[in-house]
Formats: sequence, C-alpha cells, structure tokens
Amino acid sequence: MKLLFAIHGLPVGGAEHFLVQLVNYFNRTNISTSVVVLGGDTALMNSIDEGVELNLLKKKTRLDLNLIKQYREIIVKVQPQRIICINTYALCLTRIALFGLRVNIQLYLSPHTTIPFSFYSRIRTWVHFRFLSKRDTVLYLSVQQKNYLRTAYQLISHPHFIIPNGVNINLFSPDTNSSIIRATIRRQYGLSADSKIIVIVARISPEKGFEDAIEALDLLHAMGENSVHLLVVGGGDEHYTKQLLDLVEQKELNSFIHIIGSQRDVRPFLKAANLFTLCSWSETFPLSALEAMSIGLPMVLTDVGAANEILGDDPVGLLIPPKRPAELALMWKTALHMEWDNEGIRHAAIRRFSIDRMFDSYKRILIDHISESSEI
Repeated sequence: MKLLFAIHGLPVGGAEHFLVQLVNYFNRTNISTSVVVLGGDTALMNSIDEGVELNLLKKKTRLDLNLIKQYREIIVKVQPQRIICINTYALCLTRIALFGLRVNIQLYLSPHTTIPFSFYSRIRTWVHFRFLSKRDTVLYLSVQQKNYLRTAYQLISHPHFIIPNGVNINLFSPDTNSSIIRATIRRQYGLSADSKIIVIVARISPEKGFEDAIEALDLLHAMGENSVHLLVVGGGDEHYTKQLLDLVEQKELNSFIHIIGSQRDVRPFLKAANLFTLCSWSETFPLSALEAMSIGLPMVLTDVGAANEILGDDPVGLLIPPKRPAELALMWKTALHMEWDNEGIRHAAIRRFSIDRMFDSYKRILIDHISESSEI
C-alpha cells in the first residue's frame, strides 16, 4: 500500500500539525508514505520523519501549470493507491494533475475549514468542491462540519466518515514538574503567585476573535478581577498583531495581556494557566482545545464548529455565543471561581480524543478500506 498526502503548505497550524502526525504514524508502521507540499510555507517541514518522501513544489500563482505538471510527474513516479487531500485546494490540483492518467487511485478529502471567512473564500471553496467526484470519500472532523459542508456545497451523495481530531495524551499530560513550570512562566512575565492566567493558543487572525478577548479582559477587570492575565500563544499576520497591540495599549492592559508569538512547545503555557479559552467566530475542530483538555485544564469556548462536541456531556468547560465580550467576561469569571475536577477533564480527553484512537480510525479506512459511511 502506498499513500500520498497533498497539502497547500506546512505553516504552523492545526491542519498542518494533523498531517505531520498522521504521516509520521503511517511511516512508523512501515506504510510507504509520501507528501506533496503545493507551494506554501514550509515551517513544519522538519517535523516530518526522514523516512517520508517529501516533495516541496514552488508556485507562482494559485493555478500554476508548471506546479501541476510536477505534481503529475510525482504521482506517476510514486504510483499511490490512495491520495489524501488536506483541504479543497489540494483536491482541486490533484484532480487536474490526474486528468488523462489511466490510474486506479482512491481519493480522500480531509477538510479542515468549515465556514468561509469571506464571500471570495466561499466562491473559491465552491469551485474547489466541484472537483470532488461521487466516488471520492470525505473525512469530516465533526458532525457540525459534515452538516454544514454537505448542505452548503451539495455533498449529500458522497461517501463519508466522521473522525474527530486526536491528541497525544502522553505528550500533553500533567506531571510532577507542573508546579515548577507554572512558577517559571509567572516569573518570566512578572506575574505574582496569586495571579490567575487565561491562555489562548491560536493563530493570530481576525476570525479568532482576539478583539473580543481584549474587550472581555477589560470588562473582567472592571468587575474587580484585577489579578487576571491573558496569555496569547500564536503567530500570524504582523499588521493584524500590531492592531491588537494598539488596542491593548488603548485599554491600558499592557501589563495584563501578553502576546508571546508562536511557540514550538505550548505545554508550559497550558500548565501555567488556570483556564483555557477560544473566542473564535469560526472554528472547525481546534486541536489546541484537546491539548488543554488532555493537560486537565478547564475551558471556555465560543459555540462554533465542534466546540459543543468537544465539551460533550463531560464537565470540562463552558460554552458561550461568539462575538459577545460582555458574556465572555462573565463566563471567564464563573469558570475561574468554579471547582474543577482536573483529573476528570484529562480522563475525558483520554476516553474520547486519544490520538491512538484517531490513528486507528484512519488505518481502518485508508489501509483496511472500510467502505460504509459512518462515524467511527
């Protein structure tokens, strides 16, 4: 069996981390695995195992014919039985590259976005989905994503599975050094021992709702919760980051909001925090929420994407509607004063979202070739 994964690029992000984990898993189980990076950022390139055949293609435009020619040549050389496309751009280029080739390849689409951020993005995604054939299989991340995409893009007739994201529960676990890590982070950012920390781990972009988080912290301080700090772990657009820093200064919160950029290891910041939060207006299945859950950290999430499915019936966190900073501030205050069962939160992650469970699901579909559509 030969697998080929195609992705737009390898910047630091949830879809890209997902690909790295899955590719390395198949490589370590002696499955022939190749990756084609279709012209984007390659920040996570070194995270892929040496045994994986990695093809980095350069593009001049989104529909670069020379890139498609190179991709076609790679397909002919590798001769994969399965091609797994991460998001619809990779699907579109894969279909064009396959045109006219007499090959028997099963295509899988793994979408990691749901609601588009703009009208242009919606149109572009609609065009990309037109390249999905009726025999291609869609690997959804959540029930919410399946329902939205099948309705919005008329995917009703396509075979599909629902496979939630998974977290490495051994890597993201509380340990005997957690108190030392917590004290180190607090010293690093000048926080007193009684300060409370809310942490966000997310790419810095407008749909993540950072303005709402800044406004909510301002309101929380006005309620008398003056010891609460916000750590923002993530990188992104420099111009947008500057806008956020200007807003922080305008609110006179420079000493309480710490935008620390992208980090290769986010675990120290999760272990130092009292609460994890996402304020997004749009999400699919945020891996950072699962990582916080695996650490045993309670969460306040906006009710978008799979947030409701992540919390489920377990007492692991609270939900609020997006774009409501006043309600967000109240929910933060409630969560910070609740008694949480941190061990119970971690056990919920182990039971429902272990990465081994996710790997097994992909193995059953891609290698054992389960054919019936289902949630597994």
